[in-house]
Amino acid sequence: MAEAIFRDLVAKEQLADRIKVDSCGTGDWHLGQPPHQGTKKILEQQGVSYDGMKARLLTEDDYKQFDYMVAMDQNNYEALKRSGNHKDTQIVKLMDFVEDIEDNEIPDPYYTGDFEQTYQLVSNGCHQFLQFLKGKHHLI
Repeated sequence: MAEAIFRDLVAKEQLADRIKVDSCGTGDWHLGQPPHQGTKKILEQQGVSYDGMKARLLTEDDYKQFDYMVAMDQNNYEALKRSGNHKDTQIVKLMDFVEDIEDNEIPDPYYTGDFEQTYQLVSNGCHQFLQFLKGKHHLI
């Protein structure tokens, strides 16, 4: 969900040539599969494309390719920290960029069933993360 939302925002800001967006998992569940049906439904309702997205596993090469890795929760954050050589990659939690929140964890809608809540949190986090990137890296 986060990849689709962030990719959409980056495209709308005409920054797709400057920001590469991708996602992966820290566990091998659902490898090669498209997004969950609930994710597809909420993205379709919001007009956000998920074309071509398939689950893949984190690789050591990801730490070489990306300046930032963004985790949805503490478990993913810790897994990213443990998984590779991240000296040149900043590992952050998406909700760290959102002010005035009660919890900086994004609940997994696969377990909660609440895709709307997850969409709202992820969308807010993605907007704020993009603003951070634009300011920090002088992307206009």
